[in-house]
Amino acid sequence: MAPGWLRKASFYQVYPQSFHDSNGDGIGDIPGVIAKLDYIRNLGVDAIWFNPWYESPFRDAGYDITDFYKVAKRYGSNADAKRLFAEAHKRGLKIILDLVVGHTSLDCKWFKESEKPERNAYSDYYVWSPIAYYRGSGKGDDYFISGWGPRGAFLANYYAVQPALNFGYARTEHPWELRYDDPRCRATKDEIIRIMRFWMDMGADGFRVDMASSVIKRDDGKKKTIAFWREIRRMFDRDYPENVLISEWFDPATALKAGFHIDFCYNSFWRAGYRPEKPDPNWPQMAMAETHFTDPVPAIGPTFELIQKTRKKGYIGFYSGNHDSARLRYYGSEANTIVKLAMLFTLPGTPFLYYGDEIGMRYVENLTPKEGGERRTGSRTPMQWDTAFVNAGFSTAAKEKLYLPVDDSPDAPCVAEAIKGNNATYDAVTRLLALRKQHVALDNDADAELVYLRHRRMPIAYVRAKGNEELLVILNSSRNVVSVRMPKYKDAEELLSQSVRMAPDGTFTLDSCSYGIYQIRRTNRRRA
Repeated sequence: MAPGWLRKASFYQVYPQSFHDSNGDGIGDIPGVIAKLDYIRNLGVDAIWFNPWYESPFRDAGYDITDFYKVAKRYGSNADAKRLFAEAHKRGLKIILDLVVGHTSLDCKWFKESEKPERNAYSDYYVWSPIAYYRGSGKGDDYFISGWGPRGAFLANYYAVQPALNFGYARTEHPWELRYDDPRCRATKDEIIRIMRFWMDMGADGFRVDMASSVIKRDDGKKKTIAFWREIRRMFDRDYPENVLISEWFDPATALKAGFHIDFCYNSFWRAGYRPEKPDPNWPQMAMAETHFTDPVPAIGPTFELIQKTRKKGYIGFYSGNHDSARLRYYGSEANTIVKLAMLFTLPGTPFLYYGDEIGMRYVENLTPKEGGERRTGSRTPMQWDTAFVNAGFSTAAKEKLYLPVDDSPDAPCVAEAIKGNNATYDAVTRLLALRKQHVALDNDADAELVYLRHRRMPIAYVRAKGNEELLVILNSSRNVVSVRMPKYKDAEELLSQSVRMAPDGTFTLDSCSYGIYQIRRTNRRRA
């Protein structure tokens, strides 16, 4: 059984080095997050997902870990982490940590020991080929990324500085490979379980698992990988029943079968819409925006099919943006962004709000890449708290010492103005989150049915239902005024809307970038 709190849960992603700096060194930290917990709670979210905060050389922004049991000095200490758990729990907030299960840093003690020619406890924590020039067949996950040392070549997961942990192969093809059920691979898995228990015993409420599908190599159909995670899910159910297991798998049907409570959906359709500039063809996520704008069916249709396919098996995680994608505001006007946020918070599944998206923070272009961020760096800039202060209230450090530059545009949004009522995105987000709390039909596990979706035209309309309640959601993310007649819903009562008009005959007219949420009266309700 999934934790009961997941039925209504919404998450807020914090990129710790960019959220709030408490000590003036130019880098965000855990005490800085603690100072902003009331702000996060007042948004109306239920949990915070942290990007990795472990000790690291930060060649990949903390996804290259040297010590999984220790908070990086830049963020504070383990005592600060424990205090964060306590302060968050006082406010009814859960804390979810990022678990990088597939690889470590080159500087990790485990790797330093593993590369020694003499046998030791860590010799088989990684995958080594004695042939230094071996690069694999290049098929599937049978490849090596330019890594070599005294023992030969080592398998890396993403960057060459991230040697892959050895959980074995479902099918071995070379003498140096170990089967997934080899006791030496079990030792690596037991280490991961110890890490999870360490943080959950301290107060963490679960994990988002990075690259969750990558653990067992050459696993066609992922059967052994599924079994790997199902064992860990049994541990959660037995010892941590209120804690959550979230995967970065991007295949909810498989990930939920593997025991994860939530798996992310690669929801590039959030980018559907228009933006003043031409999308960057070198970043495919951006280039897709115009395609999805012209025809919502290829994105929305399969999404609802996936929702039905995974119903009652777990939750799909939809996100406004994250540290690996351009910010939502990059793809459209403020009004367009609000429509997409309305969809985020009304679809079945679990919404994840990226820090700053609630005030419409922008993707900052032409930044020098930082810590492996490459083109993603522009989505990782500091949170803008109050533009009346130096560095928008993020840090008191000199500008040149900041982790990344703050958006210095004259009209850059900030929290202080949003709280005063001067930010339409923030107003919409807080109202939408409040509406989710008030209506069971917007629960993450409530039913959903598409009632209007057409090729190359708007609007999109769907009905959410649970118990004795039904809500109609209708959205137009285009720049055109559109109309649709739905007499079945002519007596629906408006709960929240942006530029939508409903005629007595059930004709809904939606201005450019608009949405509406309506309660369907009992006399016109379909059977729940």
